[in-house]
Amino acid sequence: MNTKLTKVIKGILMISVMILIALFMNKVQASYYSTDIDGIDENRYPGYKEKLQELKKIYPNIQLLYTQLDWNTVIKNESNHSSNLVPSDSLDEWICDECGDKLYDTGWYCASEDAIKYLMDPRVYLDPQNIFQFQKLDTYAGTLNIDAIRIATENSFLYDESCINALYNTSRDNNVNAFHLITRIIQEQGRNGTSTLSSGEKYIGTDGVEYEGLYNLFSIGATGSSTAAVKTNALARAKAENWTSRASSIEGGGKFVKEKYLDRKQNTLYLQKFDVNDEDGSLYWHQYMQNLFAAKNEANLMYTAYSKANLLNNRDFEFIIPIYENMPKEITEEPKSTYIGDINTELIEMNIAQNEEGKYYISGEIYIAEWVEGECLTPKDLPKMTLKSTDGTYSKEMYVSYKEGIKYYYDRYIEGIDIDKEYYIEVELTTEKN
Repeated sequence: MNTKLTKVIKGILMISVMILIALFMNKVQASYYSTDIDGIDENRYPGYKEKLQELKKIYPNIQLLYTQLDWNTVIKNESNHSSNLVPSDSLDEWICDECGDKLYDTGWYCASEDAIKYLMDPRVYLDPQNIFQFQKLDTYAGTLNIDAIRIATENSFLYDESCINALYNTSRDNNVNAFHLITRIIQEQGRNGTSTLSSGEKYIGTDGVEYEGLYNLFSIGATGSSTAAVKTNALARAKAENWTSRASSIEGGGKFVKEKYLDRKQNTLYLQKFDVNDEDGSLYWHQYMQNLFAAKNEANLMYTAYSKANLLNNRDFEFIIPIYENMPKEITEEPKSTYIGDINTELIEMNIAQNEEGKYYISGEIYIAEWVEGECLTPKDLPKMTLKSTDGTYSKEMYVSYKEGIKYYYDRYIEGIDIDKEYYIEVELTTEKN
C-alpha cells in the first residue's frame, strides 16, 4: 500500500478514536439529577447532607444536580475578568488583584477569585431564605394567584391592574413562576419605575434616535461601554419588539426569559447567573447578568415577596441544588477584612396609609450606613428591619428594599396593632461579621 495513503488512513483512524473517546468522556461526565438526599456521600460531597435534610422538612421537593464538574475548574472558568463583577465601592477582598481599578461595563470591578468562590458555593446558602436562588422557576406551582401577585407588587410601579394581569397571564401562558417575573423586574428597575427603561420617558440615544413611550422592564439587550449606550441598546430592542407599554414589555420579556434561559435548563436564579448545567451543550458563558450578587440579591427579593403574600413554606415549591466534584471539606467563608464596622441609621420619613382593601400600613425611607474606619459605606447585604414593641410582646419583620446610596425603603402592615403600646424599629446588618 502507498506509504502516504497508509499514514492518511492511520491519521483518520487516530482522529476517529479520539472523537469516540471524547464522546464517551462527555457521556460519562454528563450532569444528572437525584432526589436521594439521605444517599449523599459525605466523604465525596461534604457539607450538603445535614443542611438539606433540615430544609427538606420545610420543602420536600429538593433535587440534587450532580454537575460532574470539578470545583477548581469551575472557579477558573468563572474567573475570566468579565463574567463576574462587583460594585466599584467594594472592599479590596472582593476585587480581582490582576484587574485592580480597571472598570468594566458602567462602573463595576472584576470580582476576586475568593468572592466568586463564596457566591458560587451552594453550601453557603442552604438555609430557608437563601435557598430561593435555587428555586425551580419553569413552573408556576404555588404562585399563579392574582391576589398574591397583587400583594407582591404593592408599593411598586407594578401595582397597576394592567401590569398585574400581564404578570398573571405571562406566568400562566409560559409556565413561569410569577414571583420570578416580579422580582426580576424590581431587581432591574427598582421599585419606583422612574428609570429610562421603565418610565417610557423621552430619551435621545447615542445613535441619534429619539425614543419615547418604550419599555424594557427586563433590561434585555442592555449592554454597552457607557450608561448612555446601555440605555440606547435597551430602548432599540424595545422598539424592535414593539414594547410600547409596561404590560407588553412584561409579556415579551417573560417569554424571552422562558425561551432563552429556563428552556435551556438555566431554570434557577443560580443557574441563570452561573452557567454550570451542561444540558444545553454549553458551559460558563451563557449568563443573564454580570453582577456577582445578582442571584443572592434576587433570592432575597423573592423571600420578601413570598413572605408578604403569605406564600413562604409552600410545599409545592421545587428546588435544584448544584453539587460539584472535589469541593473543599470546609464551606467557603466570606472574603475577610480586618476592620470592624458600625451601623448608623437615620429615619427620613414615616407615613401611615391604606391600601385598596382598606388595610393600614406604615411606609417610608431610612438611611442605613456601615461606618468602617471613618468611611461611610453601603451595607453589602440587604439590612433587616423589625417593628417591635417595647414590652417585648410584638415583633414583626418589615419589608425592606434598596433605593440608592445608603437610602432604603420600608413598609409593614399594622392592621390590628395595639395602639396603647410603644414601638420601635430595630435595624440589623445581616452579614456574619456584623
